[in-house]
Amino acid sequence: MNRILKTICIVMLLGGPAVAEAKSRYSRRSSKSSKPPVDVCKGAIDPYRPGVQKSRFFRAAGADNELSASEFAADRTRPNGFARKFDSWRTLLAFDRDGNKSIDWLEADAYRYYLRKKAMASYDANSDGKLTGAERTRANTDLARGRIATPPKSARAPKPPTPRSSSGSHNGGGSAELSALKAKLAAIRKRIYDSPALAGLRKDAEAAERAYENAKKAPSIAQARKPYDAARKALEKAVGKLPETREYEKAKQAYYAAYRKTPEYKAYYAARKKIEKTSKTSAAYQSARAEYEQAKDRYESVKKSVPEYQAYRAAHDAMERAGESIGEFKDAEDAKTAYYQVYESHMAIQRKNKDDAKNSLEAKLEQLVMSDPTARDAYRRIKQIEAKSR
Repeated sequence: MNRILKTICIVMLLGGPAVAEAKSRYSRRSSKSSKPPVDVCKGAIDPYRPGVQKSRFFRAAGADNELSASEFAADRTRPNGFARKFDSWRTLLAFDRDGNKSIDWLEADAYRYYLRKKAMASYDANSDGKLTGAERTRANTDLARGRIATPPKSARAPKPPTPRSSSGSHNGGGSAELSALKAKLAAIRKRIYDSPALAGLRKDAEAAERAYENAKKAPSIAQARKPYDAARKALEKAVGKLPETREYEKAKQAYYAAYRKTPEYKAYYAARKKIEKTSKTSAAYQSARAEYEQAKDRYESVKKSVPEYQAYRAAHDAMERAGESIGEFKDAEDAKTAYYQVYESHMAIQRKNKDDAKNSLEAKLEQLVMSDPTARDAYRRIKQIEAKSR
């Protein structure tokens, strides 16, 4: 469903950042899918399984075991990645204790516990500490759409921590030491990762990755995709003719015109133009980048507050409902289901081989890192600092 409706929105909703938001939300609706609902809660929310999440995190984070924004974005495209639809890099970054703009496992684990507490406050109606029946159905529906409902006022929902800077001003300068310790660990990991001791495992992991990517080009997969692509194009055409789509286009243009008049958008646009004209190798680039990020945050925080936003969202939701009620939608869903049955059956072995090879490499890397006395001392000190900052 994601790929079907993403394509629709690309065709119909050319424009600014709000287009991407509408495209994303439209793609999450799949109430008529012939597959049984996926238990999105399992592993990440209820029950929360740290061991599974830790393995996925290190796979996403790469050799330095620190998850960056680009690695987070890349991991969201993987079928069994750490980053899920309901995860937000901005919220995850609030758990960055040392302010280095990347996330280690301890920070990611704290983030997962935060999401679990928030979800339980929102969906655990009988307060029994688990999600069952209608509670779990509602939670899975929302999480599959990429959101967690706001807990009722009567429930005590946790708040994410205030994002930290790397100045070392809090915790008695502990953040500066923490950042230095993590840099030391990263250097140790890189040295060991590039060492002859891991050469064989690296070679196996790279070969398994290449085999996995090559398997996607199999003739059986290409043949199965043809009816899926045809059904998707038919759905695009049918949705484009709906009265609700025309109303949505009008509301979208009104919304764009409104938020582009705000001073926050004008400042953001000016900062974006400035950074585009600034060489990345120049001394002024970092300052321009910081100005751009601040302007973007201010713009993102106010663009939904313009009066036209509510009409825009209502028109968007009406278009979604109308699109899901037409026959072309069901045809596209059926075609997608048939295609992915072929795709998954063909890719299952290659995916397992790839994951097994990468997990073996990561497990050996972690074993060698922990055998280094300097790394063990750094880990021990990091835990002490983390415990004090809680």
